[in-house]
Amino acid sequence: MADYCTVDDVRALLGVVETADDALLGTLITRASALIDRVTRRTFAERTETRLYTPTVHNDGNLLLVDDDLLSVTTLTNGDGQVIPAGGYLLYPLNTSPKYGIKLKSAYSWTYTDDPDGAISVAGTWGYCTTATRPADITQACARLALWMYRHKDAPFGKAGNTITGEYEVPVSLPLDVARILEKYRRAALGGV
Repeated sequence: MADYCTVDDVRALLGVVETADDALLGTLITRASALIDRVTRRTFAERTETRLYTPTVHNDGNLLLVDDDLLSVTTLTNGDGQVIPAGGYLLYPLNTSPKYGIKLKSAYSWTYTDDPDGAISVAGTWGYCTTATRPADITQACARLALWMYRHKDAPFGKAGNTITGEYEVPVSLPLDVARILEKYRRAALGGV
């Protein structure tokens, strides 16, 4: 899994240049990135993998609904073992990324020979975006989450010291600005997928 921000991003929010807590900040960045994935139900870095689909469950006519954000297809193998050429399908939606479906052109149909479970194979690049095209507000949300987690290290029960008043509340729920950013990237669950 990729980290969505750097230690420098978090240190900038902290307003410090010391490196004594860099290892801890790195760990918190990894945790914040994983939390972003869980809350949004997507990943904000590309990964190459092959995923399997069942034609009797994951399709709507000639449209195969995939269960993760799809950036590109390397190899699409039908349930009968035949590779469908790149000119035999379109990725949906047509004009935006990431993609959620693969629609076969009229010369093709989803098939399988014996057992339909996992018969269709989609090898490709998956994720909401590439590392290079990650939205800046996701990077900001990751840095804010890591900072929030860092501040919680000294406030296990929701309170931390303050030189003026003696203590202050550290919010137990996600910071509101982070929650708002993540909500707009939340992946809707598709029926049956």
